[in-house]
Amino acid sequence: MAIKRGLRNNARKHARNFTHEQAQKRLTETVAAFNNQVSNSLKVDAVKIDLYRIERMVGHICTCYKSNTTVRDMDDEIGPVVPNKSRTNESPDVVFQSDDIFGNTQFSEMIMNDVDVTPAGKTISISGGGHDDAVIGVLEQEDEGFDTADGGSVNCGICYRTTRVPAFRCFGKQRTLLTTHVVEDIQGVTINSTEAPHTFEAAHRDGYVAFLVNVPRYFDYVKVSVRNNLTVLKVLPLDQRGNKLSAKYLREHAGKQAKILVKTDVFTHVVMEFDLGVEKIHANIGGENTTLDYDRLVTLSDIPVVLGPEVSNVDNGDVICIPERGLYMKVRDRERKITSDQRRLEWVLSTRVLQPTEPLKDISKGYKLV
Repeated sequence: MAIKRGLRNNARKHARNFTHEQAQKRLTETVAAFNNQVSNSLKVDAVKIDLYRIERMVGHICTCYKSNTTVRDMDDEIGPVVPNKSRTNESPDVVFQSDDIFGNTQFSEMIMNDVDVTPAGKTISISGGGHDDAVIGVLEQEDEGFDTADGGSVNCGICYRTTRVPAFRCFGKQRTLLTTHVVEDIQGVTINSTEAPHTFEAAHRDGYVAFLVNVPRYFDYVKVSVRNNLTVLKVLPLDQRGNKLSAKYLREHAGKQAKILVKTDVFTHVVMEFDLGVEKIHANIGGENTTLDYDRLVTLSDIPVVLGPEVSNVDNGDVICIPERGLYMKVRDRERKITSDQRRLEWVLSTRVLQPTEPLKDISKGYKLV
């Protein structure tokens, strides 16, 4: 039997993987199922955590930032630059005074090398045009001089060296920070502005400081802590009637403002955390697979942590707290797994364990009100 030649092969007009439309539809359909798969997997052999998100340049400046008042006072002293109508040159001239204010000493050489060593009371005047023109501005160094270490050098238990308040916000909780910036009423208590951060100091034992707290309409429980910088004091605030603050009093003011009083010898701020009843974040701690002793877990360098897609964002510097186990970790690096349309799949974090001497280890401490 003769073998006949088959038909000619048609030339291909498309690539072999010409299925991108179907593949994209399939991927879009599977993202939600994959998110559920990750969430369900994390609920097995996982822990519930509190995630404290770091704020970036939000809020007012903390009182531990020493040079903020100096900079503000200097800005107030600098007057506006008013152009002279008779001048033909649009660009103003900057001419130093002819009295050789820098001199010929070592101080002059350091100024020319951009080293700020202006002595106390030394005045630098800058004028436009000749000597008859008005002085544009005067920069005068204060007697105590600048803090060379600048802001953030103080080991502050309010802003945790971020120089901004509030420094952190907690996922699923309303975190309220009461400092010298939000005082409603003060009787028999003085504010010591020479300390960093500023402190409340009682002048007599009946003195108090009153704050107004925005109470959420619905919450499960609330934790309160009165602190003196890095120390959590063993005292509780009082309600408006003078009794110890209770959850019942706060529920009576749900959706409104509640007035609380603080009576103690010295303190810096009050921290209140309202749990809003949101489901806790589940996480898988990779370091738990390598050691059974939590004391040795602190000595590990990097601990991988996996979070689910319900977390919108994680930044370097965020804090992961597991109070039940006494484990507190700080995020060092993050890997976000997303699709092209920004749909989150999961988070893979690299963290380190906070040491016992670090202030961030006490960020979640407080007394649960009943």
